[in-house]
Formats: sequence, structure tokens, C-alpha cells
Amino acid sequence: MSLVLADVWFRYSDAGPDILRGVNLRVAPGQSCALMAPSGEGKSTLLSIAAGMLRPTSGHVSVDADAKGITWMFQGPAVLPRRTAQDNVALPLIASNESREDARRIARAALDLVGLSGYAESQVRHLSGGQVQRVAIARALVARPAVVLADEPTASLDYDTAHAVSTALLSAMSGAAVLVATHDIRIASLMDRTVRLDHGVLVEDAS
Repeated sequence: MSLVLADVWFRYSDAGPDILRGVNLRVAPGQSCALMAPSGEGKSTLLSIAAGMLRPTSGHVSVDADAKGITWMFQGPAVLPRRTAQDNVALPLIASNESREDARRIARAALDLVGLSGYAESQVRHLSGGQVQRVAIARALVARPAVVLADEPTASLDYDTAHAVSTALLSAMSGAAVLVATHDIRIASLMDRTVRLDHGVLVEDAS
């Protein structure tokens, strides 16, 4: 399922400046796209509009998926530190009426995909920052999202860990349309393409 923003403009108030100016972006299924810009240039605003959390001042946003097909990943993943990695991944499955046995089985398979098969029974509070981010990726994976929006998901990690987490994310979400806001050009280089916000205007990097 594609993510499409067509001629999107946004300002927070009628008298305020334009944060986004005629943004056009399409991220296709199976494609990863890095969104780069200095702080305060509108990356989080663009992601919030793509997720339906903000309404554009004008323009059109289209996501060929229902709300359950969209996953939003933050810099600091919301996990339950005293629950195991497996429990954290299984929670959304149980909440959607999956049997506990099936939820645990699916959660273990997801953890294996992100390289955490040996940590299923470990409490999240005992895991490293990179491992916690992988738990968040596994939890997103079990929802089988059509669109993944990630806002600086590796900003608090060292480069080697960030690289490993980004690689795990892209591998696990290989069929989804993935849009990742990042400051790190090395992480952006892992993506299929890179776009940049320049004073509210979206510019595609040359391939």
C-alpha cells in the first residue's frame, strides 16, 4: 500500500508561517525513504500529517490502508520494562483477540527476525538500547503494517547500534512503505531514496 502526499501545505495558525509548502511525496510498497532536515524544519509535522494526526492546511494525503495498517515508531519506544520481550511483542496480538498461545508463538517468530530469539524471556529493562528498539520493531512487525512511519528511531543510539537497528527495521518491514525521519546521512544511505525539507519545500536527492 502506498503513502501519498499531494500538494500538502501546513501552518499552525492563519497568521503563522508555512511549515510545509506544496509537499508532494509518494512512498511505494516495499520502498524505504529517508526524510532529512535540520531540527525545526518540519520533519515531525510531515510525519504527523502522513499518520493522520494533523490535518493539512491544504492538499491531500492518501494512505491505501486502514488505520491498523499504519505503524508509528518514536525515538523512545513505549515498552513495558518489567515485562519480557516476548510479552511486549505479544500484547497487541492479545489485544486483537489472538489466543495467548498463538500470540506468544508469533511474537517469538518476530523476535527471531530481528535477531532477538535468545532474549524472548528477558525483561526489557535488562536489555540494551538497541535491543529495546528491536523489540519495538518486532512489535510493529506482528501488526503487519502497510505503512511504517519512524521519527528519529535511532537518534539516541551509537552508530553501530543504529545501523543494526535500521537494518533490522528495513529487513522486517520489507513489504511496507517505510518513511524514516533521520539526521544521520549514514542511516539515510541504507534507504532506497532520500528526500529533504528545505524551508518547507520537499526536495528529492539525486540518486
